[in-house]
Amino acid sequence: MFFTKSRTLQLGVPLLALSMGSLPGQAEIKTANWSDLVRTRQLAESSGKCILLIFTAKEDAARSDRIEKQLLSRQSFRESIAESLIPLRMELSTVGSEGAQHEGPLATLLSDLGMQMLPSMHLLDAQLRPFGQIEYRDQDQRVYLSEIRTRMQRLARRDRYLREAAGLKSAARARRIDLALLCLGDEVRMIRYMPLIRELYALDQGGELGIRDRYSMRLDWEELSEQVPALLHRGNWEIVRRKVDAFCKAHGDCVSGRRQQQALYWKATAIMQEKGLKSAAPTLEAACKASPESGLGQRIRRMLDSLAAPGKQPLPKPGGRR
Repeated sequence: MFFTKSRTLQLGVPLLALSMGSLPGQAEIKTANWSDLVRTRQLAESSGKCILLIFTAKEDAARSDRIEKQLLSRQSFRESIAESLIPLRMELSTVGSEGAQHEGPLATLLSDLGMQMLPSMHLLDAQLRPFGQIEYRDQDQRVYLSEIRTRMQRLARRDRYLREAAGLKSAARARRIDLALLCLGDEVRMIRYMPLIRELYALDQGGELGIRDRYSMRLDWEELSEQVPALLHRGNWEIVRRKVDAFCKAHGDCVSGRRQQQALYWKATAIMQEKGLKSAAPTLEAACKASPESGLGQRIRRMLDSLAAPGKQPLPKPGGRR
């Protein structure tokens, strides 16, 4: 399904309106708001740089402090990325009125990025198209710099293929666009690349190039990612299970890695809320196995470990309540 209407962000988490943050070039990376991001985008366009957008949670002071000490306050980190990236930090609130919906460009961006956990780091080009997402872990800045470097290399390949596509037509153009999008990997949601995907569909109308089938799964994934958080928030557990099962059945072996992990985690969450953590354990085990080293995989492992630990508090319900 193609997304043609504007969306609202439904997380049960109101955005925190913050004071104006510092713009790039200043000594610190401070918290910022949408106006800062607009100005940063303009600066990125004029300078040929990209944006490193860092989201932290207001209520998670411990993690926010760690990412501040490990990265944001370090001059060596800022100097290492200064040539190619403009850093900007935005802070979100994870508590508030349940069911709150947030409209506007920031809410749309958050939805398009498909954020699941905070803190998180996203790399965007000057058109605010994502080309990388880095999970927060308690690790040395050199690891983060290596991950940033990898994604900048992907961006260079993406842009090279798109430049080559500009002078081509028909099948040759479709193949170059396809290669450009494949550079992004599974971690990037495709909503902001929909004009290119629509063009691919038009160029491969008969399916001879094999491109339509691949992006059919990606589009179905975007639709599932759009629907499930709201369904979980409303307590539609059975619908979530059915939708995840239908997606995995329709696309079979194409669903793997972090995408498979996320889908199974959604299903496990629905089972957990209905029947408890013990009933959800087999699905959680399968989710963890799909990508055990990811941030979500480690979080799932901690949940499973809690089964063997007596006296644990029940897991929170969607919306932040126990």
